[in-house]
Amino acid sequence: MLLRAILAAKKPTLTGRLGGILEGLDVGVEGCASVDEIWSQVARESTDLIFASRELLEGNPADLVRSIRGLPEAPDVVILTDQENPSEQARFLATGCLAVLHTGLSEDALRGVCEAILARRRGGLAARLGSVFPPEQPKLSDFVSLSPAMQSFMAVAGRVAASNTTLLILGETGVGKEWLARAIHQEGLRSTGRFLPVNCAALTESLLESELFGHEEGAFTGASRARRGCFELAHRGTLFLDEIGEMPTHLQGRLLRVLQDRTVRRVGGEKSRPVDVRVIAATNCDIRKKVAEKAFREDLYYRLSVVSLAMPPLRGRREDIPELIDNYVNYFRNQFPHCAAGIAPNALEAMLAYEWPGNVRELINVIERAMLVSPHDLIQGNDLPEEIRICGPSEAESDRQPNLPAPLELPQQWLARPLPEILASVERAYLAIVLETAAGRVGKAAELAGIDPRVLYDKMRRCGLRKEDFQKNAAQDEGGNHQPVPAHPSNSRP
Repeated sequence: MLLRAILAAKKPTLTGRLGGILEGLDVGVEGCASVDEIWSQVARESTDLIFASRELLEGNPADLVRSIRGLPEAPDVVILTDQENPSEQARFLATGCLAVLHTGLSEDALRGVCEAILARRRGGLAARLGSVFPPEQPKLSDFVSLSPAMQSFMAVAGRVAASNTTLLILGETGVGKEWLARAIHQEGLRSTGRFLPVNCAALTESLLESELFGHEEGAFTGASRARRGCFELAHRGTLFLDEIGEMPTHLQGRLLRVLQDRTVRRVGGEKSRPVDVRVIAATNCDIRKKVAEKAFREDLYYRLSVVSLAMPPLRGRREDIPELIDNYVNYFRNQFPHCAAGIAPNALEAMLAYEWPGNVRELINVIERAMLVSPHDLIQGNDLPEEIRICGPSEAESDRQPNLPAPLELPQQWLARPLPEILASVERAYLAIVLETAAGRVGKAAELAGIDPRVLYDKMRRCGLRKEDFQKNAAQDEGGNHQPVPAHPSNSRP
């Protein structure tokens, strides 16, 4: 489906770069350089998407987003920015922005994010996500994401799916490791075989041994008949070993032998039986640390991690949270006859700011609970658990006009100085603190400041700061003779 987009930005390099990517993705692009031109083009022809540079949106940009979303065709808005500002990003997403796109991404990453944005507009994401809970036959395409980190992760997952390689999936609780394993199985060479999951942390050592390797009749008390284990049951299929880091050391040796020899011997048996199984393991623990502490066999770790994939946590892909929330809200609306119909901006802002230690699983539980207990038409911030609620705007902030900062008390004498001079003074003082903290190491200082070292060098030159001064200060400080960096002559006036 051909889409029409407006690309509003002042920089020709940005419009040329992004416009070329969009046109290559079957999008008709119209350029403009002001908010007035946006309204003029929207009035002239129906529009699907508006890509607007942050620098164009003066005043209250959230109001502009709401106005655009209120048009009959409800075009989606994507904010373009070259700066990382999580709080502003959360506010934009809370007002209905489809995404906040960082223009500093590489060409491939930018194209990947644009593809995901277009998929959302075309309605592809909601259809592919389907139910909240993993379907019987999930696909890798279910993991559509606006996050470059998640896109890179899924690109690697797609490449390894078509092999028989043993795979280790790393990730926090609730990120979807088993769902991913099922999708890899479904799109791999063993899709006609069985996918068999086993939680290594849920069974005692003796039960887990019998579950994995099977047992012969009379092998132990209660073994009244022979039983095949999971390796035999998953023959020509995939065995998913969840929480592999919790497997007892004794069983780690047996598992290693099966992986090496591709044969399994039942508990109490003498015969080795050939098995053809792809093993996908997963853990939420620091398995390298366990190897170092001798709590997990190093040889088994290397055997399992032929390919190792680390799934990004939900807080590392906040761009996807609004769409996930919408999907789960729609799901639970079909489950519960009388419940909230959506989510209010203050609740969304809190959920965007929350760290989500339980990841997607926690998000599902929070939405289900809020929809059941909320007496409102929309889930409000006070319907959320306290640990999430405190991440949102305070009541005082909610009463103020949206996106206006709290009043800041400044020294009275500053009011007599021009703004550029004040900003220069603050910037120099900040850079001096960062350089002093980093003992004059520019690379470390740039990391602390969140900027490129080349940018920091340029700012140091303009502010009259030299790394050598801070290196000397660090050495003198060790000897108890620390001297602060003097103020820049042009900014020394109070």
